Amino acid sequence: MARFRQRLRLLLGRVQRNVPDWALPSVVRIIDALDVIRRGVWRFVHRGPPIPRWSMRRRVGSPTLANYVEVRRRMADDLEGILERAGYPLRPGVRVLDWGCGSGRVALQLLERQELDLHGCDVDPEAIEWLRRVAPGGEWRFRVSGFAPPLSYPDDSFDVVYAASVFTHLNQADQLAWLRELKRLLAPEGAALLTTAGPHAFSRPYWRDIPAHTAEELAPQLGRLDELGFVYASYSRDLANRPQKYPGISGDYGLSFQSEAWTRQRWSEVLEIDQVLPAAVGGYQDAVVATRR
Repeated sequence: MARFRQRLRLLLGRVQRNVPDWALPSVVRIIDALDVIRRGVWRFVHRGPPIPRWSMRRRVGSPTLANYVEVRRRMADDLEGILERAGYPLRPGVRVLDWGCGSGRVALQLLERQELDLHGCDVDPEAIEWLRRVAPGGEWRFRVSGFAPPLSYPDDSFDVVYAASVFTHLNQADQLAWLRELKRLLAPEGAALLTTAGPHAFSRPYWRDIPAHTAEELAPQLGRLDELGFVYASYSRDLANRPQKYPGISGDYGLSFQSEAWTRQRWSEVLEIDQVLPAAVGGYQDAVVATRR
C-alpha cells in the first residue's frame, strides 16, 4: 500500500508539471470528482473529522489522504502540547482563533476533541465555504479574511491565537503588521502560538514542493541563516502563471526563514516572546509562544 501511494504521488506530480496551464483546472476537477469516493470510504473505515477534497489538501502540501490525516493529527497534538506546557491549556470554553485556518486541518481535529469556542479565518473563500458546511457550528465559526490586516473581530476577542504555516510565507513588513493585529485580538492574559521556518527547515530536503525559481533564489543563502537573520523568496512567477494554486492571495507571498535571534529581536517590538522551540511542530517548523506586553 505504501508503494502504491508513493507511485500515485509521483504520477500526480508528473501530471501537474506536464499539463498546460489552460487545462489544469479541468484536470483538478476530475481528480476531485474521483476523490469523493476515496474520502467516503476512508471516513467510513477510519472515522474522524471531515476531509477536504484533493485540490484543497494539495494547497497545504498533503494531497494524499493518509498523509493529510497523519499531519493534521500530529500538528494538533503538537500545538495542544506546547500550549499545555506553556500554561495556556485548551479547555472547553477557551476562546481560540485559528488564523489562516485553510480548510480546517487543525481546527477540525481540535473541535472533535473538545468543545472549544474556536473560530477560524482564511483568505481562501473556497476553503471557508466548505468549512461552513461541514464543521459543527461552521456558519458562525469560520469567515473569509483579507490578505492584509485588519480582521473583523473586536479587540481582546481571544484567549489563544494560533497560526500554523502562515508566517512562513510572509515578508518582514507583513509579519510585523500581522503581529500587531494579532496583539489587538489577544485578551490581556492571552497567548499566541505561531510557527516559523527556522534553521532546521532551511535545508534542501524541505524544498521539494516549492516553485523552481524560488528554490533558485534561496540556494545561494543556504547555511547563512544565522548570519542573515531573515531570508525570503517570493512565489511571484508561480502566482502569475498559476493563480488558481493560491486563492485569495493578493500581495507579496513566498517562503520565509528566520533565526531565533532575529525572531526574538524583531517580534519583541510587538509581543513578549516567552519561548522559541526549534522544530517543535511536525518535526519541521519552530514554535513561538508570545504574549501581550
